[in-house]
Amino acid sequence: MSTIQKLSDAKERFFQALPENVRLERIWFIAKTDFKQRYYGSFLGLLWALFNPIMQMAVFYFVFTTVFDSQEPYFPLFLFCSLIHFLFFVETATKAMSMFDSKRYLLENIQISAMDIYYSNLLAGFLGFAFNLTIFFVFRLTLIPEIPDRSILLYPLVLINLMIFTHTVSLILSIIWAFFRDIAHLWNIAHLALMWLSGVFFNIDLTPGSETRIFAFFSPLPGIFIHSRSLLMYNEPIHWNLFIFDFGYAILLWGIAHSIFRRYGSRALEKL
Repeated sequence: MSTIQKLSDAKERFFQALPENVRLERIWFIAKTDFKQRYYGSFLGLLWALFNPIMQMAVFYFVFTTVFDSQEPYFPLFLFCSLIHFLFFVETATKAMSMFDSKRYLLENIQISAMDIYYSNLLAGFLGFAFNLTIFFVFRLTLIPEIPDRSILLYPLVLINLMIFTHTVSLILSIIWAFFRDIAHLWNIAHLALMWLSGVFFNIDLTPGSETRIFAFFSPLPGIFIHSRSLLMYNEPIHWNLFIFDFGYAILLWGIAHSIFRRYGSRALEKL
């Protein structure tokens, strides 16, 4: 037997010996099913994942260029980049708010961790986001032919920050919703305020003394938008002080959210 064949057989035996990760398969299956159901039955199907941010971008572009005369270069791309990140956050957190109710049949009839339901929801939202991000890169390379430099390799760090913050808000909203249904109405107001104060439509000036600098510290979202545009559009470096603040902010809230979930998660499920 040749050396190559021996290595091939050894590799095959190694992978056969690995335990089947049923948990990851379950999370993927639920996420894939939720993603398909979101667009199943509509005429345009998956294209709605793209049309939603594009139509919002068109409305805001008209308002901010016609009424407010925005001078931001590549403003349509600027808006699209912000909106796909913001809509991923809002839509994923909103869907998670009634998670205990919508997925109760799984929690009661299948041996599955409640946390896996949140992971599957996060993954389902990410599938739509990945589709929009691909379209963004097509637009970006069309409008800005310059090839992104090596700084774009830092973008996954920004994305991880967004995922942690989205997962955190999802946990908190779902626990509160089980005891206080009016949180749904308050959340509509809250994410509207976040949209207008987080730099979706304008570039936050981080220069000390700037009037808009304070907006960068309300939540991790402004920093996520700033760094996404810097890395994906302008080939600019990360503002490390802001990034570390945002990541620490998200991790702190994540710890609080998991503490709340461990304490009240089972009671929230019984409440329904």
